[in-house]
Amino acid sequence: MAQNSLFKQYVDKWMEGLVLSVSNKINGKDGEPMYLHLKWLTKKFSPTLKWEAISGNGATVAADVVTLDSTIPLKLRDRLSKVSGDVPKIGMKKYLNESQLQDINIMNAIGGRETEIVAQLFDDLKACIYGVHERLEYMLLEALSTGVTTISNENPGQNNEGKGIRINYGIPAENQIDATNPWSNVASKPLDDIQAVLDKASENGNVITSVKMDLVTFNQFKATTQVKEQYAFFAGFTGDKIPTPSIAKVNEFLLQDYGFTIEIINRSVNIERNGKRTAVKPWNEGSVTFLTNTKVGSLVWGNLAEESHPVKEIDYAKASTFILTSKWSSTEPLQEWSRSMANVIPVLENVDSIYILNAKGAQTS
Repeated sequence: MAQNSLFKQYVDKWMEGLVLSVSNKINGKDGEPMYLHLKWLTKKFSPTLKWEAISGNGATVAADVVTLDSTIPLKLRDRLSKVSGDVPKIGMKKYLNESQLQDINIMNAIGGRETEIVAQLFDDLKACIYGVHERLEYMLLEALSTGVTTISNENPGQNNEGKGIRINYGIPAENQIDATNPWSNVASKPLDDIQAVLDKASENGNVITSVKMDLVTFNQFKATTQVKEQYAFFAGFTGDKIPTPSIAKVNEFLLQDYGFTIEIINRSVNIERNGKRTAVKPWNEGSVTFLTNTKVGSLVWGNLAEESHPVKEIDYAKASTFILTSKWSSTEPLQEWSRSMANVIPVLENVDSIYILNAKGAQTS
């Protein structure tokens, strides 16, 4: 049964301010994690805990020029497609054990150690807040590189103890293209593959402005003969030994010749299961994602049931708009608990303008 925090005086004084401070640091301070889901998604409140992504498959159509006294031709209305689902609950909790609590008790008895006490007491709460953001980052990067995100016990990249869910955002099959040859082959022609995607996007009335890929794939890309020769031509390089270009040099000629730049996604997320932590990269290796805009969707969130029915023995504070944090204690054994919960999900929108190239080739599709 939940009981008030063992250090209620510090919780009352510091919890709300510290939670706000952590929220303000996210994506706003050097040395703190930079979350793409807070840059690329727009927060959207869902009172029904349902999410819905709508895409139109029509392009902008030019108006007709007509003579005076003539009727104006009727244009077709864009057809809309949508995918939808429930907003899942995600969260994390940690506790201080008796040994850690005894350390705080000693500092409290000595006096004059409030800063150290607060740091130790609220470190778990900070970790729980970041834990929710780490999960959302995982989901977004997996979705952008595969079109799907999965939360299940069978997935080694997840740590969900409840019912597994699979979310397919509905990127059209025709927008998912295989490279003609694996980019790991230096004789492959990745610029031809890229041009094929750009041509497809152009047919749909879309203009690609940025491309995302993992570090392994980029290293293969820049080492191909075609890319090195294109770079040499751009740079006016003459000689037999063409240097392998850096990301900055690659982006210079890509922006001039193709109108976009590459961003390398090399993000790892630590997953903990049964007390063991494993660093997992959510971006699917070999996926090259083409975007018309880095605002790729919404971060859909809703209120938690516990917000409407708070437990009187538990202290609460809201973080990052959608994360409910809480602190309490329990006995047998004696523990001080910290927890974060959120009804939230990253949702890709306008997926008809997202294209994914499989740089490993058709044999790995």
